[in-house]
Amino acid sequence: MSASRPPANLTDAMRLAGAFCVVWYHNPFYWNLHEHTQWVDAMKLLFLGWSMPFFYAMSARFAFAATDVSRHLQRVLRLAALISFYTVLYELLHWNQPSSLASRCFADSATGCSPGLVFETLRNVGNTPGYYLSDLLVMHLLAMLVAVRPVIGKALALVGAIALFAGWIRLGGLFLNPLGLFGLSAALGYLYLVAPRLAGDRRIMLAPLPTAALVLGFVLSWGIANLLQAQNQYWSDTSNILVFVPLLLLFMALNDLVRPEGRLALLVSEWGRKYAFGIFIFHQLCFDILAPRVAQVVTKLMHGDNALALYVLTSIVISAAATIVTAIIRKAAPVLLTP
Repeated sequence: MSASRPPANLTDAMRLAGAFCVVWYHNPFYWNLHEHTQWVDAMKLLFLGWSMPFFYAMSARFAFAATDVSRHLQRVLRLAALISFYTVLYELLHWNQPSSLASRCFADSATGCSPGLVFETLRNVGNTPGYYLSDLLVMHLLAMLVAVRPVIGKALALVGAIALFAGWIRLGGLFLNPLGLFGLSAALGYLYLVAPRLAGDRRIMLAPLPTAALVLGFVLSWGIANLLQAQNQYWSDTSNILVFVPLLLLFMALNDLVRPEGRLALLVSEWGRKYAFGIFIFHQLCFDILAPRVAQVVTKLMHGDNALALYVLTSIVISAAATIVTAIIRKAAPVLLTP
């Protein structure tokens, strides 16, 4: 995210929490839970479901708030480099799988290779949730256009609002998935309708306990709405998604008005700036590499299958692994993960 933020802020702190929520949400061993599925579904909807929409909306909010064209261009080039790096890394680790680009285009029995396959591989950055990177790239390209011609931003906001109200959430098509269109629409709505009215308001300093209560209130409000909206089906083709727009607008307003106090808020915000983006991007790759080995260890320790223990332990291990991978890449090639 491009725009500058105070050292201690709600967005960076929640991005860190959201990154770990995404890890738990995407755990592939969820499909083995069977009798535990109903309870885990409830927990996912109540405590984890806010994280992906949050990442998209906040990324769009700070992308379109920036008006420096050169900074957008810099961000686009960094994202293009990260997409290339991640796709090559993913393909190298999956080169012998039938679904990989290498198997379908370069093997002796290559089948199904086409320009469309290459585009889809780059679009999805090998696998989900790598598509977030290409969506973010599109957002910064659009934000660059808006920085040059502000009227384009109002046109985008109008199209997004019509799409949401009409239930055309899949209007994003090839270049923005439904979450991308939702995040872009919410962000532009905030920047054009809400932010100007807050410009002269005083900033509120908030102690750690009220800050934690505020964050928990946002998560639970989103989670309760999730539970009421038919098991996350609001992303399909329905205008029920409008329930969540006011929650994001309110959060963005609070983020601009509230300044968390204390060393803990400062530390968590710093960790969020450093690690959230990388954890979000690299956790799926960590699942691919480590999840089978964790399953072997759990089976030995439990003397058999324990689906719930495997789900919990794998989520913990991958959270740690994705954090370590992010730290290593930030050290070795900081330009790839620098906001």
